[in-house]
Amino acid sequence: MSIPQAYFEATPPSIDGPWLYAFSIFGLLGAALLTAEWLWRTVWAIFEKPSPMCHPISVARAIWALVLGAMMIYILPDVLLTIMWTDIAAEQRYQLSRANRLLDGVAIFPFFGAWLLGIVSASVIEFQLERRPIPVDLWPTWQRLRRPLAIGAIILTMSIVIAFRR
Repeated sequence: MSIPQAYFEATPPSIDGPWLYAFSIFGLLGAALLTAEWLWRTVWAIFEKPSPMCHPISVARAIWALVLGAMMIYILPDVLLTIMWTDIAAEQRYQLSRANRLLDGVAIFPFFGAWLLGIVSASVIEFQLERRPIPVDLWPTWQRLRRPLAIGAIILTMSIVIAFRR
């Protein structure tokens, strides 16, 4: 097995300069962390506030969990490969890239499950969403936005540090 020359480069082949590398890490890490947090909240709600299996909220939670699970399967190897590129050997980069390609294909299975549930249950979920009036205020307050914005700032700082530490 011959490892392509691109795996011996100092940064991933598609990255041109430390600012693009930092921005790539920021986007991938941010998407992975937001997806993980959202998936955690969804799965937690499934167990904390259980509903019957065919209830619209159970189906909506299952759809979200499957979509978010597919996103994690798709994003996580890219995050690891991009962040660890400068710290691992060419052979490890190559193996992680191969695992990444394999998981790209595996991600279709939970996504297909979400798509199928969405088709089967769309009319029931839409019917439940058309209730009037909506029982909560949907506009976020500063209190609700402060934590996610702080997490974004931390991710941006981490991305710049990782990209420029060489």
